[in-house]
Amino acid sequence: MNNTRQILRQRAQRLSRRSIVKVSSEKEIEVLSFGLCGENYCIETLYVVEVHRDYSIVRIPTAPPFILGIFNRRGKITPVVDMKVLLNLNPEIKTNKPLLIVVADGQREFGFVVDLISGVSNISVSSISAEMPTLSTIPKAYIVGMCANNTILLNIKNIINDQKIVVNEKVV
Repeated sequence: MNNTRQILRQRAQRLSRRSIVKVSSEKEIEVLSFGLCGENYCIETLYVVEVHRDYSIVRIPTAPPFILGIFNRRGKITPVVDMKVLLNLNPEIKTNKPLLIVVADGQREFGFVVDLISGVSNISVSSISAEMPTLSTIPKAYIVGMCANNTILLNIKNIINDQKIVVNEKVV
């Protein structure tokens, strides 16, 4: 019995010790990684609303080339943007059944189609390189930088709020 008390007391002392938790002072952001035209891209998950595997896009006649159409998201009509056109990528590269990512910033919302989704991960802000000489075709306002794993971090907030993609035409 005495031995049992001693063992329990030792356990209690070990459990009551302050544990040293290593906390990184580096800021990290959570990103959703995806593939588009054979390249790897990512966006902050803060702006991701949802991802759709099964969807139907309704084409809109006379829409700008970067608008693929609209889709019905549980009763809400959501525009779908062709990121390949918006980022000046090769739209000829097609996949069997691309995925649809819906993004929003609280005011505007749209979906865009990607070839595949790689997953969600945390990246260190300090590991993002702002210098990318080979990405001359993508508008600079759309890019935050290149991550350590050769993934291009897109500035989805700038893309969402770009006035170029807002279509406000009235049909008379």
